[in-house]
Amino acid sequence: MLNQISPTRIIIVFGLQPIFVFFFLYIAYLILKRKVTKTTKLLMYFYILTALGLIFNFAAVLITLTGIEWISSLVYSMTSYFAFFPQIFLVLFVLKLLYKPINLNKKKQNIYFISFCLVTLLILMIPGGITVNKSTNWAPRYSWIFFIIVYIFHSSFILIPIIVNLIKLLKTFEDKLLRRRLLLFSYGTFGVIFGIYGAALYNTWDEPTYKLVWSLIQLFLIPASSLLIYYGVGKNL
Repeated sequence: MLNQISPTRIIIVFGLQPIFVFFFLYIAYLILKRKVTKTTKLLMYFYILTALGLIFNFAAVLITLTGIEWISSLVYSMTSYFAFFPQIFLVLFVLKLLYKPINLNKKKQNIYFISFCLVTLLILMIPGGITVNKSTNWAPRYSWIFFIIVYIFHSSFILIPIIVNLIKLLKTFEDKLLRRRLLLFSYGTFGVIFGIYGAALYNTWDEPTYKLVWSLIQLFLIPASSLLIYYGVGKNL
């Protein structure tokens, strides 16, 4: 079974992902150590849940070694959930910054959050959306329909709201230093979103060249985007 896992995947999952987990948890610790507010908690949740998603992915690879298809599919569905889920906290974080002077409507925030969680869960339950078995070398394979739905949903709930509200937020900042920090945060946020899109395509498109290139890109994209988010805004809250 272990022979069916590609060397690149073994290096990334067992060699690099534990480092990334520590990296995300350490940043969450720095945010927690600095100042605990409703705003900083949102950013902290993003880092903690991203680390949890990587832990699930690590566990999922180990579970595939059992060769039990339904357990492997279930765990990879949970892994996908925790890959998509943390970005909602970036949206809520931006909204919190934008509406901080007048307080964000908590009821609307909760409705938005719950809707995102439920729709994400429903998408992951699409029959044939995620396949994990011997034919896929025990790696998750997304159907193209599932891939398109994920792109549309993620763009509607994450990408577009972040773009719109970051533009509004930039217009409220006159200080050049604050604008520069917000731009760094924006670059990091878009890097995280790009990472989700790239990972979804990686799990859908059976193209060896793309898989190799994307594996190399994410080695730099994941830590770089996370640092830009932290040093852009998180460190200075």
